[in-house]
Order: sequence, then structure tokens, then C-alpha cells
Amino acid sequence: MASCVCVVLFAVYLVSFQSWLPVASAELTVHVLPHSHCDPGYRETFDEYYKTNVQSIITTVVEALQENSSRRFIWEEVSFFSVWWREQNQTVKDAVKTLVVRGQLEFTGGGWVMHDEAVTTYTAIINQMTLGLDFLKTHLNVRPRIGWHIDPFGASVFTPTLYSLLGYDAMIINRIPDPVKQSMKLNKELEFIWRSHTTLPKNETSIFTHVLDSHYSEPVILGFDVEEKAHALADICHQRAKYFATPHLLLPFGSDFAFTNAVEKFKPMDEYIEYINSHKEFGMTIRYSTLSEYVDAVQAMNHSFPSLFLGSDFLPYVACSPCFSEQCGGLIEKVPCGSSDCFWSGFYTSKPDQKLSSRQQDAYLRSIEMFLSSMSQPPSSPIDSIMDVINLGRNTSALLQHHDALPGTSFPTCYDDYSNKLDQAIRLTQATHSQMIMNQLCGKNASHLRRPTVDALTVLSLTLKKVGDTAVMLVYNPLEIERCGGSGFI
Repeated sequence: MASCVCVVLFAVYLVSFQSWLPVASAELTVHVLPHSHCDPGYRETFDEYYKTNVQSIITTVVEALQENSSRRFIWEEVSFFSVWWREQNQTVKDAVKTLVVRGQLEFTGGGWVMHDEAVTTYTAIINQMTLGLDFLKTHLNVRPRIGWHIDPFGASVFTPTLYSLLGYDAMIINRIPDPVKQSMKLNKELEFIWRSHTTLPKNETSIFTHVLDSHYSEPVILGFDVEEKAHALADICHQRAKYFATPHLLLPFGSDFAFTNAVEKFKPMDEYIEYINSHKEFGMTIRYSTLSEYVDAVQAMNHSFPSLFLGSDFLPYVACSPCFSEQCGGLIEKVPCGSSDCFWSGFYTSKPDQKLSSRQQDAYLRSIEMFLSSMSQPPSSPIDSIMDVINLGRNTSALLQHHDALPGTSFPTCYDDYSNKLDQAIRLTQATHSQMIMNQLCGKNASHLRRPTVDALTVLSLTLKKVGDTAVMLVYNPLEIERCGGSGFI
């Protein structure tokens, strides 16, 4: 049966690979984008993924890029890269810096993780972006130009605002409602100017946006040798180019945890590129590119892109039924293939305990940061000890913004790992928070402290100490906005 299927597929390929036609007067330029989408937790935990996949991905990518200067690679998750970086000697670090300067290795997005856009808060998003950007600036002296948000389940109106205010040139998204994506493909509107707010200045809230025409995974290339596969690849490229208004096509080359052996992964694509470029009849030039190289090439065309979705977002995410294998096989009669009935909105409220814990931890973290900056006397604990707790809280908060973490879409073992990290961070931030307040009220003698701080999520934090017949109350507001409130005491 398997051999029959192969024959049928190959017959279809023989008919189709010669069907392409150039789609524009200018020669098509295909920008092959090598990447690896590495979730900081999904089926496995962050640490497990690093040991089994990510460590070898980054190591072999560096080797592959050094081997061939025409190769490119982009990296998103700074959380993983930071662990790898600390394990390397100075020789390897210098080699990475050289690849970055040459433009072979490019960091995109710049966040600690690729954050979720539906159930996160803007303060937590800013924290995780700060961690990632600070690491890249400190260790590599680099600042990303392009946002790469290709797996969150829907695109929020906050994201273009964020990247625009950060000074980014463009952003790439993927998971938008399928009916919308199909309409944009037909109208060549997959590239547009997204103005996220109509009330704020246009230059602060507008950004060039590219929607991936398919998915972030590389296309399936059929054939038995280099020549046949090169023709199949050219067919795919010309077909996809019909969805865009310029003669430039972005072709993702990678998938989830791809490039564990990067040297071997690059070799077949090297051959296809060489073959296509040596045959002018294909009507295209194909090359490895980074996102910056692609965006620069598109913007150099001076095309007038439409301004779409003013003040609107792409939520909820609606997926086409064939995303699920049993439906794609036609086994469920009630949901015919091609229907867009799958609304990804359950994660808005699933795993509420973890969503609550994450916000509580963020509140205590914010309180410590603000309280430390305004203390009138040195803390009783060493500053380094307090900063260790703050850094743990920041790292934990950043990790939980991952699009499979806070939404609750990870597997049980990974969910438990996130919960354990949250519990540890909450215990330490609570204890440090109370100790800092006791120090302010009582100095080194904190025996008169009457009650701990009130939950900083909803009320003003306050602490009492009894000195003789006098009660001293400390009140402070851990938020960045003015608040009015009252409390009663017995």
C-alpha cells in the first residue's frame, strides 16, 4: 500500500512541477529563512528540551555557519540562548559575535520567550522583553530589528504597538483566523501596515507586518534526486509568490526543534539553491536570508502597502479543521474538511490556578522592585541577596509568558514544572518583601511587627507595628498609577 501511495504522489508531482509561471515582470527572489522554533516548555520541560535538543541545535548551527558564509540563521528564544552562552568558552563566544557582525546569525524578537498575546499583561511582557534585550545588548552588543511572533494563538493589538515603540522595522506573524488569512492571500494583502491605535500618534503605533502564507514549517519537497526536488521547490515558490505584491518571497526553512544536526540539515538545501540558480529558466534567484535582509529587500521596492486592521487584532485564533489528522482524513462527518470551526479560546480561562499564581508573583516582584528603589535606609539583607530574589522573580515571570506556559497548553509534566518554579519564586518574593518592610519600620529589631503585608494585587500594601500605645502604619502603592482606597481596623 505504501508503494502505491508513493507512485500516486510522484505522478501528481510530475504533472504539477512544470505548471509554474513567473508571477511578476521582475525576476522572483526567494529568501530561504533557516530557523528552529524552540518552545521553552511544551511536551518536555525547559531543562529537558535544552539538554535533548537546543544545546546541539545552537552548537551545530554555529559550526554550519562557519563552514559556509552564504548560510544564514535566525534565533528567537533568548532564554535558551543565555543558558548555552554561559557554557561556552571565549573562543566560541568570539566566533558567535563574528557571525552576528557578518549578518549570518540574526536575533529576532529579542524577548526571553515568544510571549502569548491573549492572557498576558503588558507589565509582564515588558519584563520578559527587557530581560532578553538586556542580555543581547550586554553580551553581543546587538539590538533586534524584526519581531518574529509565529506561534502565539492569535495576534493582539498590543504587539504592533510594542514593536513600534521599540523602534523595530517590521514584525512577522502567522496564527491568525484562517478565513482572514485566505482572504488576504487572494487579495495579496499578506503584507500591510498595521496601525494598532487610531488615537495615538501614527509613527508610534504603525509597523510593517508580514503574515506567513502557510505555516512556519518548511514545505514538503517531493522527488528522487536533486533535479526533481529543485523543480518541485521552484513550483512551490512560484505558487506562493502569487500571494504577494512584490517579487520577493519569504520561505521558512525549519520547524519545531529543527537543526539538531545543522551541518547535515543545510546540505540538501545548498544543492537545491545551487541547481536553481544555475538554471535561468526557473525565473528566480534563491538564497539564504535573514529577516532583516528580506525586509530590506521588500522595502527597497517602494511599494505602497495597504493600511489594514486599524485598531483591530486577530483574536480569537480560528484554525482550519484539517489541522487535526482525524478530520483531515475525513473520519468525522460532522466537520467536513476545510471548515473553519475551531476557535482557540479555551485557553483564555484554562488552568486558572497558574494564571492567578503568575499574577500574584508579578505583584510581589513589582512591590520589591519599587520598595527597594525608595527605601530610606539600607536593607538588613545584603543588596546582592535581594537582587538574587528579584532576578529569580523576573526570570520566572518571563518564562511563564511563553505561549504554551500561561495559556496552559503544555503537557502535564511541563505544567508541573512551571508550577514548581512559580511556587519557589512566590515564597522567596513574599519573604523578602516582608523582611524589607520590617527593616524599614523597625530597623534591625523587627520583633514588634504586628502583621505582614496585605496582598498587593488589589489593595494598598500596609504594615503595622506597635510601639507602646501607638500604632505606626506604613502605606505604599506598588503600582505606577495614583490610587484611592480605604481600610478599616479593629
